[in-house]
Amino acid sequence: MSEEINQEMPSAESCCTATSKRPNCNQIITIVLGIAVIVLYILHFTGGKGNSPAITAASTAVNGKIAFINADSILSQYGMAKEIKSQLEDKVKKVQLELSTREQSFQKRVTDFQQKIQAKSISQEQAQKTNDQLAQEKQSLDGLSGQYQQLIGQQQQELTVALHDTIANYLKRFNKEGKFDYIFNYRNGGDLLFQNPGLDITNVVLKGLNEDYKKHNQGKK
Repeated sequence: MSEEINQEMPSAESCCTATSKRPNCNQIITIVLGIAVIVLYILHFTGGKGNSPAITAASTAVNGKIAFINADSILSQYGMAKEIKSQLEDKVKKVQLELSTREQSFQKRVTDFQQKIQAKSISQEQAQKTNDQLAQEKQSLDGLSGQYQQLIGQQQQELTVALHDTIANYLKRFNKEGKFDYIFNYRNGGDLLFQNPGLDITNVVLKGLNEDYKKHNQGKK
């Protein structure tokens, strides 16, 4: 019987090995959160493709009045943008906690199982049953991690689109009298190397955005 049990040992070890080599779910989601808010925002806010603001502005300045806003300032100082970032961070923390708790519980059961195999205190039938259960649980954990990452990615995109639409709609109202023909955004470290400070309307736009945001959220808290 002991020889038969020892033959089951590779299955237990393979389960442990697979667990130890599996990418850390929390780290993956943290990385996703760390870049997605900024990247998605910039992609939506700039339109993703096309000429750089500097090139486009240079080719149209002769034919129209232009202005600029700083996307980094909007992202860091606009109330809605800060709320979205906070919401996503809270979601990720909850997911991290749940996955971490599940992973620790799973690893403990794997370790207990391995110890029973080494101590020859479990029958072949019990060993096979436990091994199958652990393998199924590991598969479920992997699937759950993927589902959470997909869900958070979808929520990020939805919130980012809402942020973009809110800013775009405000700028339409802001420019209802047609003062500007073009309003470009630029980023620190981006393609636009210089702009006339007199054409930068970031502070005015930020003030208006935050005033609208405050009015919209009055009585909600």
